[in-house]
Amino acid sequence: MLRFAMWRHLYLTSAMMEERVLTTTNDSEARFRAMVASLPCVVFEALLRDDGGLDLIYVSEGSQLVLGIRADVLMAHQEMFLDMILPEDSEGFAAARLQVARQPAPLDWEGRISFGANGQEIKWVNLCASARRLPSGVVICDGIVSNITESKLAQHAIEGQQHRLRRLASHIERVKEEERGHVAREIHDDLGGTLTAAKIDLAWIRSRLGPGQTALTEKTDAMETLLDSAIEATGRISRSLRPPVLDHGVTAAIEWQVKEFRKRMDITCDLLCSRDDIVLDPEYSTALFRIFQETLTNIAKHARASHVDIALEDDGNQVVLTVTDDGRGIDVNDLHKNGSYGISGMRERAGSLGGTIDVSRASGAGTQVRVCLPAKRPLPAAKE
Repeated sequence: MLRFAMWRHLYLTSAMMEERVLTTTNDSEARFRAMVASLPCVVFEALLRDDGGLDLIYVSEGSQLVLGIRADVLMAHQEMFLDMILPEDSEGFAAARLQVARQPAPLDWEGRISFGANGQEIKWVNLCASARRLPSGVVICDGIVSNITESKLAQHAIEGQQHRLRRLASHIERVKEEERGHVAREIHDDLGGTLTAAKIDLAWIRSRLGPGQTALTEKTDAMETLLDSAIEATGRISRSLRPPVLDHGVTAAIEWQVKEFRKRMDITCDLLCSRDDIVLDPEYSTALFRIFQETLTNIAKHARASHVDIALEDDGNQVVLTVTDDGRGIDVNDLHKNGSYGISGMRERAGSLGGTIDVSRASGAGTQVRVCLPAKRPLPAAKE
């Protein structure tokens, strides 16, 4: 009787523990489902087949909110989700699934789905999941699908605004260069011509002065000196506004600027060009030349350099200008400090033409500026 009572006690205790475990499990699952149901996204678990196909194991009630499909309907017709994806986005999603099926890794995909009565409404969604391979070899994905339409539309609006700003910046730079060219020609042709004519007239007056007119001779000599100085200044200003050599190509313009920099600064420069004649669209040539001018100005003002290496390369697809000095080196904080418009202006000028600029510390010491511009003007994007 004692043994029977003992076995009965053990049986009842085991049954109570099993019931408690089941109750705890059911309670946990109920709490999980209640929490998931309140989330504004689709929580799912799926088996990922070797061919990249998805077999849904669990879908939360958020599918009604995000996809417009009840969870039970989606579980019964699992192909509905893939069918909702726009054709131009489905290929990328299929490739991502196949890659994860072969090598489990986090999956992060963004794409568009169509929904509504006639599939005319479009929504952006983000599918983010973790993948794990079970000992059996099966790959399981646990993740969420979120509606990111508002953030995508905001992102596209920002990108559109940035594109318009780049076009505006490019237009402003083009107008500035045209105006510089106009002013340079006016200074050279009009003011320079007038000063030259005045010097000729002054020479005519001096030729008629008698031997005893010493005071007038000295005055005309002084006036001639002033005119020579003014003529030289007009030429210098005119070349600064728009170097005539720029009309002969970017290579010639950069070679000229290097010579001018050598004369003005006590800094040696070595220039290496991959080709004698690099043909660029005039707007691109001007942009590269102006960026080069700004780079040399920064070296003269801040670098404390004694030597500069300049390389100009053209591989047919892009033109690369690299300027390396042996100065004190740029501080990372200088690249982003307020009021630093030189480098940001260079980046804007290059970016408006589809190019890039990288400013970094050179190996060893100094600073390196690397400018990349397309060798050819890109074709305008087709209008949708």
